[in-house]
Amino acid sequence: MSAPAVKTDVEQALGGITSPRHGSDLMSAGMVRDITVDPLPPESVDVVVMNGVLTERQGIPRERMVTMAQSLLASAFQAARCGIVFNVMSRHVDWEREDLFHWGFDEVAAFLKQNLTRHFSFRADYGLFEFTTFAWRHPRRLEFSAGPDWWSA
Repeated sequence: MSAPAVKTDVEQALGGITSPRHGSDLMSAGMVRDITVDPLPPESVDVVVMNGVLTERQGIPRERMVTMAQSLLASAFQAARCGIVFNVMSRHVDWEREDLFHWGFDEVAAFLKQNLTRHFSFRADYGLFEFTTFAWRHPRRLEFSAGPDWWSA
């Protein structure tokens, strides 16, 4: 049995930096709360997906952004029964933009392993200068079944 579907604007934890861009659409999508201050109950949702929440700094100093990201991820992971998914800008780029949040693979991995879980994977193969992190509460053993030409697809 899965947890109930809850739409939460986790971007509120970053001070509502996306509200001007998305207007009332997010407000009408569901519950709005800062899960770092007012946490969801432990394991009350299946998976927390944060797309675009941690890609822009909007003038926030990088050190503070790292701290805010870590706090948000910890709160999201506590609320998730299965795990969390989030994306950040890669540090493997020709140059880093000052307005974006570039967070390295090693930095993310060290934080996850030390504080949340050692069961995570990165995806950076979809053509953007970012990567998506999948952090799971338990190991995932995915079956791999591909034909002889799987690599050339």
